[in-house]
Formats: sequence, C-alpha cells, structure tokens
Amino acid sequence: MSEHGLPAATAMSAAGPGRAPAGRANIDYVVITAATAGGGHRPNDDAIGVNGWVLTAEDVNPLDLTVPVVDHRAAVVSLTDGLAGAAGGDVAAAVAARRLTARQTQRSATAEAFREAFRQADELVHEASTDDLPGIGCSAAAVLIRADGRAFVGNVGDVRLYQILNGYIGRLTRDDRARTEEGPSGADRVVTRCLGGRLRIPVEVHFTEIPVLPGDRLLLCSDGLYDTVSDSEIEQALKAQRPGHAIAGLVKAAKSRGGGNITVVLLEPRGRSVRGPAPVLTPQPSPQPSPEPPPQPELASAEKTSFLKKLLRG
Repeated sequence: MSEHGLPAATAMSAAGPGRAPAGRANIDYVVITAATAGGGHRPNDDAIGVNGWVLTAEDVNPLDLTVPVVDHRAAVVSLTDGLAGAAGGDVAAAVAARRLTARQTQRSATAEAFREAFRQADELVHEASTDDLPGIGCSAAAVLIRADGRAFVGNVGDVRLYQILNGYIGRLTRDDRARTEEGPSGADRVVTRCLGGRLRIPVEVHFTEIPVLPGDRLLLCSDGLYDTVSDSEIEQALKAQRPGHAIAGLVKAAKSRGGGNITVVLLEPRGRSVRGPAPVLTPQPSPQPSPEPPPQPELASAEKTSFLKKLLRG
C-alpha cells in the first residue's frame, strides 16, 4: 500500500515494463490529444472530462488541449462510457465526468479526495435517473496528476487506462465485465460494475497510485478501441507516429473493424525531473488553495472552436 492508502501500482501487463524510482518530478502541464467516433447504430455516449469541462461529440478528429499543472493545482482527466443498450448513457457519462474532474488544488488532491469523487459521482448518476431514464449508469476511468509527479488512478467498469514507458505499454486498470454464453467477442460481454445503475449499492472502485515523469504517456480508451485493436497495435502506433496521427489512426482502425463508440485520450505530462537517476526497466507481473478561478483547457488551434460548443460547464 502507498502512504496514502492506495495499493502500489503492480498491475502492468506482462508486455509492459515497470520502472525503478526515478527521483522527483515537476509537472508543469499536460498535453492531451483526443479523438472519438460514434458506432453508427446508437448515439456516442462517451464523454471526456478535463478539469470540470465535459467534452462530447459524435465524431471528432484529434483535438489538442494543454492543461496547466502548477504548485497549487492538479490536472484531472476522465473518460466515461454510458452503459451499452441502455437509454440515458450519455447523461450518466456527462454527469460522472463533470464530478470526477472537478477542480483539485495541490493541497486537496489527495487519495481520499479522489476516492470521494468517485463516490459522489456514483450518487449523482443515481440522482440523475428519472421515470423516463431509470437506472442510468456508466463505466469510468480517471487520473489525477499532481505537480510533484504523483498520480492517482481509479476505474470502474470497462474503460481502460494504459501507461506507456520507454515505448512499452502496460494496463493500470481492471475490467469489470463478464463474458456471456453467446460468444467470445467484446459485444458479448456485460459490465458487472458501474457508476449509477439499477442497484443502489456502494460502488467498488479500483484505485492505484503511480509516479509520473515528463516523457511518460497515459492513454485512456473505451472498449470500442481495445475490443478491436490489440495492445501491441496501440503500442506500435504510438511508437511510429506523432500523437495526433496515432490517435486518429487507432480510431479509424477500430471503426473499420466494427468497433462501437470509440474514444481515445492520450496524456503527455511535460516538465522536468529533479535529481533522480534515469528510468530503469524492471519487469513486473501482470494483472494553499488559490483564489484564482479554475484553469480551463487551452485549445491548440482555432479549428477546434466548434468542438467547444459541446462543452458543458459544471
């Protein structure tokens, strides 16, 4: 367990390397590259949360955001995915994304506060249910990145978060879903835990804490990607191409193979390391608050302005 009550990150897949301690880091900002595509047969109910913003759209080419991380602030990013086959999934995903990524200062960005954000998101999704939209729910994964290089990760359902170290990919989240008797494909699997849902019981969320250094990469994705594109394909795309081209290519590949709603979010912490040894590959087993207003994501280019019309401010 970490000093903040979270288990140490040991769930990287066999393909993904761990890393020996590498000193402290100063994370100054996080570059985010995201793309999404609807599955065609139903609305795109994926939602991206960034520091209290909620981004939703049917189809979007890579969107570039820069989120500042300074001593009194943290960057929080989430991906939520409404339950397949259930009405109101888009509502659940937006409600959860807004709460999970609500502003966090460096002082308030603790493991306990991160856990509480998931608990409150679960309650808010339940409260958003109506007679017309009963039992709405969503899968969710979120990461909180502090200026000191500590990051908290949480997930429930089947949204994944990967970490890419030295070009190798490893998964930091656990899937909460089971295969039905109808077949082995992703379409024949059902989510076994979620935020909200028909049963009002305390949600069990997977949590971990990881160190993050400038140059690391984190990738959030919905099941529409990983059900059709393998981890090794994701790894190779990120090695061979620039972020925007890689993300666009992954979404296109998944869509061509029949993927449902597909969303991919790449996070790249930027800053500097402080008095630490160089990262070393080590195999691991699988498995004061500022009165200023909260920082908003900065658009990388004017052509993305139309996408901001989809933002919901909490």
